[in-house]
Amino acid sequence: MADSSANATITPTSAINFNLAETSNVNIPVTGGTTFTVQNSGIYMMICNIVVNLNTSAIFGFFINGTERTNTISGIVAPTTTPASMTIMDIHSVSAGQTIEVKNVGNANAVLYNTNIGGRTPAYASILITKIN
Repeated sequence: MADSSANATITPTSAINFNLAETSNVNIPVTGGTTFTVQNSGIYMMICNIVVNLNTSAIFGFFINGTERTNTISGIVAPTTTPASMTIMDIHSVSAGQTIEVKNVGNANAVLYNTNIGGRTPAYASILITKIN
């Protein structure tokens, strides 16, 4: 599991930087906050929640070993007055050594929403990767 609390601009083709990586499974280490490497082959469930800034439109999707998982591509449009959130999910066979990333697949920058709530900065992108078989 990992989170991002950064008011990050995700450029086209770039992966979300989960700068609060809290990998609780040594079998899925994270590199550079963006790339999760599977150590054991199996069927994995991946869930990613993303909150984008006001007046932002974006398209995100999962990538496995650099290949876009086209069935996961989802778009989001936030109005000018509030942020918006989306959740993308996938269940897929992943081999040992393959990588998992969430990327901006649109042609424009996507800005993650960030604000201080009750004296704390919550995560505005989070990912969960679980081996289910």
